[in-house]
Amino acid sequence: MTAGLKKVTQPGALLAVAVAMSVIAILTVSFAIAFASIIYTGPLAAYAHQGIGLALLGGILLPIVAALLSSYRGIVSHLQEVPAVLLSISAASIMAKASSPDIGFASVVTFIGFTSIITGLVIYLAGSLKLGFVARFIPYSVIAGFLAATGLLLVLGALAMITKQEVSVVHLARIFGPGMPATWLPWMGFGLGAVALTRLIKHSLVLPGIIVLAASAFYLVLFIRGVSIEQAGQMGLLIGPFDGADLLEGLSPTLALEADWNAILAQMPTIFAVASMALLGLLLNVSGIEISIGRELNPERELKALGVGNVLTGLTGGSISYHLLGETTLANKMGVTGLAAPFAVAISSASVLFFGASLIGNLPVGLMGGIVAYLGFDFLYEWVWKKREKLPAADRVVILLIVAIAGSVGFLTAFSVGLILATVLFVVSYAGIDIVRLRSTGAVRRSSVERGAEDLARLEVEAADVVIYELAGFLFFGTANGLYERINSEIHCGAPPRHVILDFRGVKGLDTSASFALTRIAALLDRSGLELTLTGLSPKVKADVLRPSDFPDRVTIMDTLDDALMQIEAGILSDVVPEGSPEEILNALSERYPSFDFSTFASVVSLAPGETLFVQGAASNEVFRLVSGVLRAEATSGDGQPLLIARFLPGAIIGEIAYYADIPRTASMRADTKAVALRFDLDRIADTPDGLRLANEFHREAARHLALRLNRMTLLLRQAGI
Repeated sequence: MTAGLKKVTQPGALLAVAVAMSVIAILTVSFAIAFASIIYTGPLAAYAHQGIGLALLGGILLPIVAALLSSYRGIVSHLQEVPAVLLSISAASIMAKASSPDIGFASVVTFIGFTSIITGLVIYLAGSLKLGFVARFIPYSVIAGFLAATGLLLVLGALAMITKQEVSVVHLARIFGPGMPATWLPWMGFGLGAVALTRLIKHSLVLPGIIVLAASAFYLVLFIRGVSIEQAGQMGLLIGPFDGADLLEGLSPTLALEADWNAILAQMPTIFAVASMALLGLLLNVSGIEISIGRELNPERELKALGVGNVLTGLTGGSISYHLLGETTLANKMGVTGLAAPFAVAISSASVLFFGASLIGNLPVGLMGGIVAYLGFDFLYEWVWKKREKLPAADRVVILLIVAIAGSVGFLTAFSVGLILATVLFVVSYAGIDIVRLRSTGAVRRSSVERGAEDLARLEVEAADVVIYELAGFLFFGTANGLYERINSEIHCGAPPRHVILDFRGVKGLDTSASFALTRIAALLDRSGLELTLTGLSPKVKADVLRPSDFPDRVTIMDTLDDALMQIEAGILSDVVPEGSPEEILNALSERYPSFDFSTFASVVSLAPGETLFVQGAASNEVFRLVSGVLRAEATSGDGQPLLIARFLPGAIIGEIAYYADIPRTASMRADTKAVALRFDLDRIADTPDGLRLANEFHREAARHLALRLNRMTLLLRQAGI
């Protein structure tokens, strides 16, 4: 416990820690007694003190184990109200069918312990399977609504604690009966005042100071009015009085042997429902604690910690426990760190268990309720009012709806409705996102094939009516319908395309509704006499979602966008006449420059399939022009494997970038087929009039080639919004 106090040196901080530990200890013990009383009611009321004893027994070991195994040592874990309510229903059913009260009690105790063990195993398994990430997928608006609803429930719980009767939004009128406001109104005022003062004055003494002042004022008023402690207890102003019976009387491990296991196993649906609710509640509380204390927790570690803790608790017949949002937040706000708070909970549970509940029975119930109300009001202020400026209107509606439903119907219903509404809002918002990462045309988006300047210029004109949509994200009914509307608008504009390519390489997934939308797109283009090509589809998508048989014959499915572009470009340039042999090209140059000896700087290079023209990293002193055949540029990737950069067809200039940049070759050049190229050593052109004119022609041709490539790249970047 000293680990949590070693940095506390100022008297004010020591007082804050002492008050916080006392409040947390009293609250957890009080709630344990209250939750146990929920279960042990009706025919089980005669065994209530033993039920309270089991609840306190479980509260000794679990807080310490959970804190030691947690990613945050200051975590406070104890009994929870939702599992207690669910367990009470099954306990009543088991008791009603028992052959005798003692067997019924033994069965209920065993049932509760067995449920805690199963819950612990389920939670631990979830941690082992690393399912804690689910907490990260809960929308922020739902978590905020959960925290705000927690605030409302804390306020209602405080009113119930003070008035000692059930209080809900629906039955709120009962607290305004004759004489009732005087019972709770001062303590609610205390809670509101504590919120205001702690937010206005940032000092560790503020909250413990007003708690001490409120307690002193309470006892002073009793003294002035001549009311004794016994009379105050009879008037309902104190936490107690509690029954002084031995809380462990009649309890032994043999109860499991006396239990009716058939009745217990008949409750398996409830057991797994409780385990599921505990898992969800823990993940919600983890997310809420992270936001509340401003510290990230490890969800998997928290699951494992509470899994172990609940198994140990179940072995002693204790009820289900997990992290307490309010008490953990209170400890953090008042500077209690390390194992101090968990030890306070354990010590208080042990003290009340072995020495009697009368130890805390003389404390004012209103003060405890006021502290709970302080936490509730603080949560409501933070998440309903203060955060409103940072959240969009839709998120604020979700938060308010969760709070309203939690207060009127129930927390679980509120959480479910909030989660559904947040999901719907997300789907609507995501449907408005443009999944088209880039829209371009064949005029600027080229294949990896490098061609001559004449061919490139021709493609800029004749491939302009090939529209390419490169998609990204998740394709579902909303985004797919948006894509349909966009393509429909495009084909009905003044200059519709003749060919549409949809590239799915950046698509992370798509559902069956998206498949239906794509068949609509295919049918739309088919009716308009346009071609459609789908590229980048994974094998799974092609097999399970987009089957070729679902599309018209005009639709083509190809592996990559590059394959589709190469096919389209080849179709446009199918009538291109080859330039001729190297000799014919050199003879044509000789006719234009008769006084120049081309053998001084030009030579013919013949390559067999697989032969290398030059290798990556070599000196770049020459420029090449491909005359016939196909070459490929390959660069070595990070794993040492060759990576295809581009293919070169006749007429393409090769190696000009490295030459003009005066850098080593950036890729190796190999022949795909038998190829012939002209090698030009521009540095060896003679300084004569014909030589200067020839060099100028070569430089102009290379500059034109580079300018066309740069222009295409510039247009492509502009279309991408870069």
